[in-house]
Amino acid sequence: MGAKIHLGGQKPIKGSAEFIPTILSDIPEGSPAYSEELFGPVATFFQSKKMPLKQSE
Repeated sequence: MGAKIHLGGQKPIKGSAEFIPTILSDIPEGSPAYSEELFGPVATFFQSKKMPLKQSE
């Protein structure tokens, strides 16, 4: 199973130099998005077992 896409993730428009911004979470260990530098406007979010995410108030 792959990462969860929160925003974007589509292929760029053919003939365009623009990349669609993408936000990923729940990225599986061993996948390229987990350990490699990604090209384009991509934000990756990881949850730490030591410090769980909190919702802002």
